[in-house]
Amino acid sequence: MNWPKHYSMMIQHNPHKDYYETVESYLTKDQWHKDMNYDDYNKCLELNELWTCQLYPITPISFIHIIVPTWERLVEELNKIDENG
Repeated sequence: MNWPKHYSMMIQHNPHKDYYETVESYLTKDQWHKDMNYDDYNKCLELNELWTCQLYPITPISFIHIIVPTWERLVEELNKIDENG
């Protein structure tokens, strides 16, 4: 995998467990689920798993936030960022 160019990047696995929350409550309390792919959202609920990445690319925009159910999906999404610059 080639990491996207970035100033900083944070990856988390199952951050909902830090707060003793369910996947659903974690995603809905801050409205993160609204930015998610429908299939990814449902798969997160089914697996009770989250992988998140917050990336600050080398551009004037703010940040990119990715939430997916598996490591493989996270790598796939990060590779898309790299392909698009």
